[in-house]
Amino acid sequence: MDVGLLQTLGLQSVLSFSHTLSTKLTNEHKQQRQHLKERQHHRNLFEVRQRQTRLSTGLKGVWDWLSGKAKEAIRQQNQLDAREALKRDQLQKDNLIHAQLKERQRLQQEIKHLKTQHKQEQKNLNHIIGQVLKVEGRKALNIKRTKAMVERQTRDKGIRLER
Repeated sequence: MDVGLLQTLGLQSVLSFSHTLSTKLTNEHKQQRQHLKERQHHRNLFEVRQRQTRLSTGLKGVWDWLSGKAKEAIRQQNQLDAREALKRDQLQKDNLIHAQLKERQRLQQEIKHLKTQHKQEQKNLNHIIGQVLKVEGRKALNIKRTKAMVERQTRDKGIRLER
């Protein structure tokens, strides 16, 4: 097999491995964000229902509506709670994204290390191949020289080995 092809296959496997890791991590992160979004949505629905229970119903609800005092206090409290819930949800989302970015950076460092390691191994392999080719070339040259020397010696001595 061609050495260049082996080197290319090695690089392709490193690139393929890093791409697979990146794709897997990206999919995991998408799922985590989607799961967080769903949890926050369900929690938000629950909290809205809780805030709605603060409003009185029946005759007391009519009286609160007519007087407007209790209604305004409850409305302000509900708005405050809703803003705090949004802040909390955004903070959770930001923390998740920050953690995912750190994980992605760690993976990128690992991929970079793998590529660097692969390049160094390629360099070492190329050096070894070069050394082997030099030795093999010298052996072939020495064999040629030895044959030529033997032929010259036999010719000079007048010995003929051929019939």
